[in-house]
Amino acid sequence: FKIDSKFILCPTVDKPHKNIFNILRAFYLVKKKYSKLKLVFCGAGTSIMNGKSLPNSIEISKNKKDILGLGFVTEEELNYLIKKSEFTINASIYDAGNGSGLDAWRVGSPVVMSNIPAFMEHLNFLKVKAVTFDPNNYFDISKKMIHTLKLSKRKKNQMIFTSKKNIDNYSWKNVVNNYYNLIKKLRKNE
Repeated sequence: FKIDSKFILCPTVDKPHKNIFNILRAFYLVKKKYSKLKLVFCGAGTSIMNGKSLPNSIEISKNKKDILGLGFVTEEELNYLIKKSEFTINASIYDAGNGSGLDAWRVGSPVVMSNIPAFMEHLNFLKVKAVTFDPNNYFDISKKMIHTLKLSKRKKNQMIFTSKKNIDNYSWKNVVNNYYNLIKKLRKNE
């Protein structure tokens, strides 16, 4: 992907509820402290987001890019990007769950995410670790991004280790079995 510096990864799609505008605004503030840092988007519709970070937009450019939109990537490529990133971010305003966070916890990357109820349930139920922010406040997003970038290697490794260990307690087989048992129980009570 020719990413020549440290980067933040945002696996997403180009839908309004994914809150990309606030990520861009927050990243512009982060760039004031970390001038060589890049923001990498991947997922459907992200391939057009290539250029230079501005206060409220992207200057589409082939030169001096600090924002890279890769578009759709394979699962293997996504896992590589997660592993190499400084952290994985999800600023969604609403979603049923943090899919990119689940991937990052399993692969081994710090997670920075919205404090929406569905995402907070991951922390409580799965016992994974993340830095959380108010998705409607790009100042808070930038503050938490900077906080995560400043974490010591030991703290980041603790987050990763705890999250990987605890998420490994869950698999699709567990989920299917739990649904199956719930359905059996509900049918029994009819």
